[in-house]
Amino acid sequence: MKTYIISCIGFLAFFCHITLQAQIVSTGHNSSVEASYSVDSIYLYADLQSAGLSAVPPSGATNLSYSWKKFESGNWVESETNTHANYTGVLKEGAYRVSILDDGTQVAQHTCWLFVPEITSVEIDTLVNTCSSLQLTNLVNTKDIEYSDPKNGTAYTLEYQLEYEWTWNASDEMENNTEAQPEMSAPLDTVSFTLTVSAFNGISPIASESLFFDPIAVKSDFTFNVTDRGNENEFPTQNSYSELTTFSEASSEVDVSINNNSLGGITVYDWYLIKDDELESADRDEGKNPNFSITELGSYQLSLVTQNTIRGCKDSISVGPITLKEMNVEAPNVFTPDGDGSNDVFRVAYTSVKDFKMVIFNSWGRKVFETSDPGDSWDGKIGSQKAAEGVYFYFIEARGYNEKEEVKLKGPLHLFRGE
Repeated sequence: MKTYIISCIGFLAFFCHITLQAQIVSTGHNSSVEASYSVDSIYLYADLQSAGLSAVPPSGATNLSYSWKKFESGNWVESETNTHANYTGVLKEGAYRVSILDDGTQVAQHTCWLFVPEITSVEIDTLVNTCSSLQLTNLVNTKDIEYSDPKNGTAYTLEYQLEYEWTWNASDEMENNTEAQPEMSAPLDTVSFTLTVSAFNGISPIASESLFFDPIAVKSDFTFNVTDRGNENEFPTQNSYSELTTFSEASSEVDVSINNNSLGGITVYDWYLIKDDELESADRDEGKNPNFSITELGSYQLSLVTQNTIRGCKDSISVGPITLKEMNVEAPNVFTPDGDGSNDVFRVAYTSVKDFKMVIFNSWGRKVFETSDPGDSWDGKIGSQKAAEGVYFYFIEARGYNEKEEVKLKGPLHLFRGE
């Protein structure tokens, strides 16, 4: 019975010793993962020069030594044996094993792997590139990290844990985007994309060469300026429509200049002048900023279709209306050329006059003034002399831009000076 008890105690003591586990801890590593085959650690470094290994001794042991081995060419090669827990040799990539001995008897054993991950190259490519959307993708090459189960030789490959940071120079849409394949609206400007890839908590970051992306999408956008002949007596009373884009009424003839703000990979500008909802003209070769002259009565819309004919992208926009009034001529019957700044000249008020003739006679039938410009005026002088007060007579003939649009006016004109 006594022998049995001693044997049992010895068996339990041996069992307790061999099941104690030591752990190898690392300094200087950037990240760590667990091996696929066991609880062995895989330590990942940006630089092994700062690396360090140390074994954690099992509790209860008193006379310890540490035997370190390096796994090389399929075998464990003796590296060093110390009475302290730190490994003092130069560390290289691969597996390290420490056997912990208590009075020469192994009480624990642990293995770890050391690697320096490396991202060898990064490229940016397009996964989707349409008229409306763009999706980028990445091509990342890495150094292989391979390890094995020391017990049976089963091989494993460590998958890289990649992190992505995308930036570009055109907008905040991509700022701090961390997706592997980010999506966005199709750019309308040339864009420089930059991708930074890192692995395992920032080990070995590498930035790609910039990808300069030429847009294929297009966006039509323009405003227009309208100007008439600049006569103060031409209706509407404003004589310049600069920077206005909507007109209830305007006087023919008007010139329309384009301020083109369209964006994208445009190869063709198609301009359309639409009168009363019917297409009047389309000139493919008008270019980016054409000028239009509009004369006929009606309501007009300006339309632009931009195209990327290489990829088939297209966009359009219409603005307006520009409404031209029918011809009208009105003449006053009195004016006071006294220099007070009010009603000092005789002139007609008119709209949309193409051809014009005005003659003024005195009461004796002598011609005192004549003009073919509807914006012109009589200042109450005959030659260099002031005309006498009294009644004069005007005769006006005007023709508009539309067919059979004519008017003839005549009547008395009273000249008062009030001086």
